[in-house]
Amino acid sequence: DYKALLVGYTQPPQPQGPVVMQGAKPGEVEFTNPFQDAVEFTIQVDNPCFTVGSRTIRIDGKKASKIVISFKSDKKQRGCLIINAPQVSTPWKYFLEGSP
Repeated sequence: DYKALLVGYTQPPQPQGPVVMQGAKPGEVEFTNPFQDAVEFTIQVDNPCFTVGSRTIRIDGKKASKIVISFKSDKKQRGCLIINAPQVSTPWKYFLEGSP
């Protein structure tokens, strides 16, 4: 029998984007669950001009799901999509950019 000490290093999720939305065409973010088990994620946006269909999404382990973001405003706006999970202290962030 052999024994070895394994040391790992991870980084917290890094901000991504921008996800660009033009007019009434919605934007999409493909989000992958990095965990082995199914997890329920909470989704929020920091600008009321951007909306998501559901505030929570359950994704099976190591699977991806599309999050659709709608934009409604008469002028250019920026915002942030924030995805949280109970297991992590740092949320995933996607910058958003919408124009009419």
